Amino acid sequence: MDYKIGMQVTGKVIGIQKYGIFVGLEGTQQALAHISECSESYIEDINETFQAGDKVEGTIIDIDEYTHNISLSLRPVNTRLNVQRCKKQLDEVRKHENKRFWTNHKRNIGFKTLLDQQKRLMKEI
Repeated sequence: MDYKIGMQVTGKVIGIQKYGIFVGLEGTQQALAHISECSESYIEDINETFQAGDKVEGTIIDIDEYTHNISLSLRPVNTRLNVQRCKKQLDEVRKHENKRFWTNHKRNIGFKTLLDQQKRLMKEI
């Protein structure tokens, strides 16, 4: 099966670690649901919440482009939508983070064409 971010999937818990659960999907594909993505509330001991063989439903939140490892969220849909909305807003901010503007704010000048600067340049000569 060709998995994509945002897909709803169903699987069985095949492994439990202190940092999350491994979920078996179709065929031999596995996904990891980090402990922070297993519930809306804090989970102190993941072994008290999940057992091997439990059927779980979740949403694919990430697929590593090199290893093709799948990250899964078992949180309710409304929480995932808020996370996705925040991620989109953060991506918008990051787009503009690396931009540099060459202006001198102290002198209140910025980029102007030579034609616009001609009078000032002539005075400086």
